[in-house]
Formats: sequence, C-alpha cells, structure tokens
Amino acid sequence: MEQFRVHPVVGIARVGNSVDYVIAPETMAGAGLGVSTPSGGLPIRAGTESDVVTSADVRDAAGALKRQAARFRVFVYPDDDNTTWPRGDGVEVVIGSKVGARTVTDILWTVHLANKKANCFVLTETGRQGIASYGDGHLPPMRNVSLEQANAPQPPVARRIGLMNDPKRVFQLTIDPGRVSFQAPTRPPCGSTSQPWRSMSTPRASSSRCRSIRSRFPMIRSRRWTRRAGRSTRSANC
Repeated sequence: MEQFRVHPVVGIARVGNSVDYVIAPETMAGAGLGVSTPSGGLPIRAGTESDVVTSADVRDAAGALKRQAARFRVFVYPDDDNTTWPRGDGVEVVIGSKVGARTVTDILWTVHLANKKANCFVLTETGRQGIASYGDGHLPPMRNVSLEQANAPQPPVARRIGLMNDPKRVFQLTIDPGRVSFQAPTRPPCGSTSQPWRSMSTPRASSSRCRSIRSRFPMIRSRRWTRRAGRSTRSANC
C-alpha cells in the first residue's frame, strides 16, 4: 500500500494587512560557487507556479502589505522499509494522478490553524537556547504569566505546563477560527473569499467551493472544535 505525505511538513508565511496575497517562498536563497548574484528565497506571484514577485507585487492598490500563503502539496511514496526523509522517490498527487490501479478524482483538505503564541514560552537570546532550554529539568519563561496582573513573576518550572493548559487561559489567549475544509480545484474560483469556508486558490493549491462547506461538515459549527488547534488532515478520493 502506498504512503501519502504532505510537503512541506511545516509551512512558514508572513502576515500582512491586505486581503490580497502572494505565495510564501518555496526555495532557499543563496549563491552557487563562483556566482556573485544570489537567487531563490523570493515569494511567488499568486496564480502562478513559480513566477517570483517584483516590488510592484508586494502591496495592493491601496498600499497595504499583502499577506503570504503557505502552499502544501500531497506526495505518494512506495510502501517500503525506508523511513529516512527526504527520500526523493515521492510523486506529487494531483487530480488525474494514477495511484496504483486507481485515478485520483478529488482531493479534500481539512485544516485546523490556530495562533497560540500568547500562551506559549518565550525563547530568550541569553542563557539556555533552542532545545537546550527544555532539557535537564528546565523550561523557558512563560509569555503572559497572569491574565490579571501585568509583569507577574515567573512561576516555578514544575507549575508552568499546568498553568499553560488551564482551560480559561487557553480560551482567552488562543485565536482559533476552528476547522476549515476545502476542495481541490475542479472549476474557476467562486469570487468572494471573505467567508472562511471559501479559500483562495492557485493552480495547484486548493479550492473553489461555490457552496458552504459547513453544510457538508456540520461539526465545524460545534464549539468543541474551536478549542482544539494544530491539527491538519487530508484525504484523496480515488
């Protein structure tokens, strides 16, 4: 049986105050040996596969800074005992791809994205840094220690995880719009993207739903989904 994986494993994108967007960089910036001009590391124009932006593409007509969108792809790998990644033998899955004896006719994504930074640790630039700040019985300092008292002292290390998992604290410090589902593009974009269940599409990214995805997935309305974050699931219908 084949293995499906999503790449990149972690998507990184910058925020902006415009409703328009560009695709976040998908290559590393650098210069080859003997080459003085660096290349790579630039955002990509929306609606294109790899056309990098120019200075005119960074802001919208009103001068607002365009946000970035992280683009994810599904890859299929032969099922073997090789667990070293990256393997290099994966093939991207798109509509019409052959997976074994089957043909992919649809790709449906369910994504749960939340901003939990306000209820997280502060990574300092002095003392223990990186993974070392979590070792040998240590933890980094907490962000927003108290919801009522400014500049509250740091709690003992043994209490920090428990405080960060307090339901009241999680609810007040987490920005969580809940799960959103969207479909691979099989028709032109619907137009309006102001509603969260409709997504902005690029040729290989997702989506263009002309009816509310929430009617197909009523569990999105449930409050219990709004308090759980950081999960992303996907499925390919063959």
